[in-house]
Amino acid sequence: MCAAVERTLGRNIGAMSGSAMLARSQLRIIIVASLAGLLFGFDTAVISGVTHDLREAFSLSAAGLGIAVSTALWVRCSVR
Repeated sequence: MCAAVERTLGRNIGAMSGSAMLARSQLRIIIVASLAGLLFGFDTAVISGVTHDLREAFSLSAAGLGIAVSTALWVRCSVR
């Protein structure tokens, strides 16, 4: 069965250099994506904690508050 899997995948499963390199690049992508998600969640929490003060300070309607919050998140994601 192992030979059939090797033919299907088109590579030698026993070769560690290619798979180790793939695993290293995948690990790098996973770490970067995890940190980006963590920071985006932190930004979302900080902005959602300030919405009441934003509404009072600038006399924003619900639509204005939504635009302000989405703009803050969009700009913050674009800057990184």
